[in-house]
Amino acid sequence: MKEVLTVATAPAVRHPDTGRSARTQFVTLQVLAVTPAARDTITLALALPGTGRSPGTYLPGQFITLAFPGSNTTYYRSYSLCGDGQSDQPWEITVKRQNAGIVSSYIYSHVRPGMVLQASMPQGRFTLPSTLAPRQVLVFVAAGSGITPIFSMLRAIRRLPLKRRPRVLLHYAYHNAADAIYSVELAGLDPERRWLTQWHYVTTNGHRLGVEHLLATVGESAKAAEWYVCGTASLKRCLESALPRHGIPAAHIHSEVFASPTSTRAADPSAQAPGYIRLVDSGAMLETRPGETLLESLERYGYRPDFNCRSGACGTCRLRLLSGRVQNGYGAGLTPEERAAGYVLSCVASPVGEIALAGAGRRVAAYSDTSDNRVSLRRANSRRKLRLGLVAATLGLFATAWGFTNHFPANQANASPADTTSPSSPGFFSTPAGGSNNSSSGQSSPGSIFGQPSQGGPNTSTGVS
Repeated sequence: MKEVLTVATAPAVRHPDTGRSARTQFVTLQVLAVTPAARDTITLALALPGTGRSPGTYLPGQFITLAFPGSNTTYYRSYSLCGDGQSDQPWEITVKRQNAGIVSSYIYSHVRPGMVLQASMPQGRFTLPSTLAPRQVLVFVAAGSGITPIFSMLRAIRRLPLKRRPRVLLHYAYHNAADAIYSVELAGLDPERRWLTQWHYVTTNGHRLGVEHLLATVGESAKAAEWYVCGTASLKRCLESALPRHGIPAAHIHSEVFASPTSTRAADPSAQAPGYIRLVDSGAMLETRPGETLLESLERYGYRPDFNCRSGACGTCRLRLLSGRVQNGYGAGLTPEERAAGYVLSCVASPVGEIALAGAGRRVAAYSDTSDNRVSLRRANSRRKLRLGLVAATLGLFATAWGFTNHFPANQANASPADTTSPSSPGFFSTPAGGSNNSSSGQSSPGSIFGQPSQGGPNTSTGVS
């Protein structure tokens, strides 16, 4: 059956009181204008209904996530804001129609002024340095629609007094002239080249981005410059690998990848089998469906963890993996420190077998009452009870055998009862401080439960364009 999207009126995307943080709350926006930006590409102006104003400020380079309810599911797609960050202006996003793209094709073909959309508040850490200086050098490298967050940064820089603007070098690659997004606007940013120098690479003309050429244009400032890369995953990997070999510190390289949620799905067959999620916060055991992500499983069972891009880029959905293994959970939305601490991206990760998670929160919605879900929940609970029963039976047999055995050397056979330990005495099966000796119980001591981490995170890959 053909999937149907509806946005003519406010979508029935429900995020009630969900227990989610403000990072995941959605607001209603009205489309004020739709203007062409390039071939198969349009720019939408969005504002609070009836006001002409945006819901608030944002940092140039950040993105929002749109929610589109279909007949079978809700689609989430993230788009970079391309304005200069002023709160008295509508938000602007630019959408390029993708081949076989359900949402981008719908937006391009059907969204018109007056319609309303559901959008998240701005997120992302792919932003300008907190302070800018005239002698500072910024290098922007963009491919295709990766120009959108960079265009936002360029517009913000142009608002600064000329003497305060940093030196900016823009390298922009696209297929052919018709695909150049913001070509007119880019040309008008600094015609005199007082602060902005541009290089455009047209694939059909045989132009190619090269690391050596990039470095040559920056010269001696390359190691001190801040590098911003937005485009395909291959472009990101190439520059993040090559630039450090030329002395550019990794901390100076900021990147963002545009991708759809379907492109980040796990391909490992081991992740396509049912799995089990043990939530240490509540002790619940959930059974996942083949190919289902952690986030999808949690939502199906009535939990509402934070999320935003749903494509593994922004890091909002990160949860802590305490045991077990996941497939495809370590995307660019995590810092090296977060990976080392055990965090995974729940919107793209799938469990391999049984895992334990912390930070999923409490159930705030009714469990989806389908027969399949009821069977899954009963099976998961039955398996858990069976494991507990086996553990208890094993301990009982061990205790019984102990009772019929003399465990003491002959010279201690007459020792006082106070000097011995029996199966019924408190210290026999000792539990380490702050822990549990029953890993299958679904319970954990307070010291092993970790809450949602703070919002501080990486400079790399914070959304999709």
